Amino acid sequence: MDVYSNKTAHISRWRRTRHQVFHSKRSPPRNSSRPSLGGRVESKVPRQGYILVQPGTAEEERLRLCWASSDRPDRHFVPYTYVEACKIAGMLLKQIFVDNAAPIRMHIHPSIANINARSVLAQRIMHSGGDPHASAQSARVILADPNTDVFEHLIKVYQGVSDKYIESYLWVKKCIEKGMVVYTPLVYKNPGGRRPGEEHVSRPYSC
Repeated sequence: MDVYSNKTAHISRWRRTRHQVFHSKRSPPRNSSRPSLGGRVESKVPRQGYILVQPGTAEEERLRLCWASSDRPDRHFVPYTYVEACKIAGMLLKQIFVDNAAPIRMHIHPSIANINARSVLAQRIMHSGGDPHASAQSARVILADPNTDVFEHLIKVYQGVSDKYIESYLWVKKCIEKGMVVYTPLVYKNPGGRRPGEEHVSRPYSC
């Protein structure tokens, strides 16, 4: 199956020269399997396709400022590990955690204590277009462990804050499987707040 059929990608390369437009601290190997999966590597930024970047760098931020636009909804910025993630998944991972050409900012709460689980969660978010490195204050979504007391506490703290959502760590996987963002609503019954896991479609975002 051609995972990347009719898709294009621009690969960043690290070169210490001011004339090089795109940079990355790590470049995929030259014998990469991208073309064999049906994709096409472009030397220029594609109108529709994927720009592979090194997440969390100043260069990524600069590239987004230069090239991200709501007029180009099919131009996506993805981490260089995106290609391998699609290969493992056997499909092109949809960029669902995006709003108005910008990644939806998420905070992985310390209540999710397992280091490996946090790493996997962050990778899933990035491979689907989101930003998992936001602070609790700046994030639209705070991901926490619903089996801890802090989960209900977070719901009560932020229930009056507009455009702020407290979700279980399982929420990311559910959204990816559905192919859209589905926020969990607050249930105003007594002061108990929302029962974890209750969901409805609330302003779905899809690519």
